[in-house]
Amino acid sequence: MEDFVYADFIAAFPQFADTTKYPESSVQFWAALGAQVTSFCAWGDSYMAGIYLFIAHELTLEGRGANGGNTGLVANKAVGSASIGYDTSNTAEAGAGYYNLTVFGQRYWRMVRLFGAGAVQV
Repeated sequence: MEDFVYADFIAAFPQFADTTKYPESSVQFWAALGAQVTSFCAWGDSYMAGIYLFIAHELTLEGRGANGGNTGLVANKAVGSASIGYDTSNTAEAGAGYYNLTVFGQRYWRMVRLFGAGAVQV
């Protein structure tokens, strides 16, 4: 099992390189938690990818505002007389709940299901 390396995470996900918005301490915090909820036995060689996706999901939620911006998936939006709606049923992962709030969470959840660890990781 490999150890988390901050520079490797930033190389894989450069959108989180802004240390003002995403301090290394936050990345390290989520990496430690990700290591606890991601089973090396289930993920094997993809273990670090799972941790990276978990971190990216949590950082994305943090980046939405001081309280995490937990607003759910956007289905409709209107500004003045213009409006737009999205059918989120095709992009939401069934049963993913909280993980559907970001694309990283959806990817993490999809891999959780692929590796068959289910509730062990959630």
